[in-house]
Amino acid sequence: MAKKLFIVPKAKPLAKLRLFCFSYAGGSPATYMSWANHIHADVELVLVQLPGRGERIREAAYTSMDDIIRELLTQQDYITSKPYVLFGHSLGARVAWELALNIAESGGKLPLHLIASGSGA
Repeated sequence: MAKKLFIVPKAKPLAKLRLFCFSYAGGSPATYMSWANHIHADVELVLVQLPGRGERIREAAYTSMDDIIRELLTQQDYITSKPYVLFGHSLGARVAWELALNIAESGGKLPLHLIASGSGA
């Protein structure tokens, strides 16, 4: 697992499901950090941290969706290693959608759900 790309506030090795959360443009993993205190015991919260955000603030932010998806796909085995859900808000919804499409195109295991908020169809 890429430690910089993903933040797991409370590791749950026996979790039955992972919830990957993608922030809005300008947002950071801190947006979802409090969810760790309220999420079901069988769910492991995984916060996506892209360059230019959070602990990666000193890294140049990506300027294209292709660059974002390329980095995420380097961790496809981790993402799909157990049942998972993708949640994104605004730009994060679009990133989650593109990730799911790319995983589908590669024949990978799809998320159980893709939850998009704050973004048009």
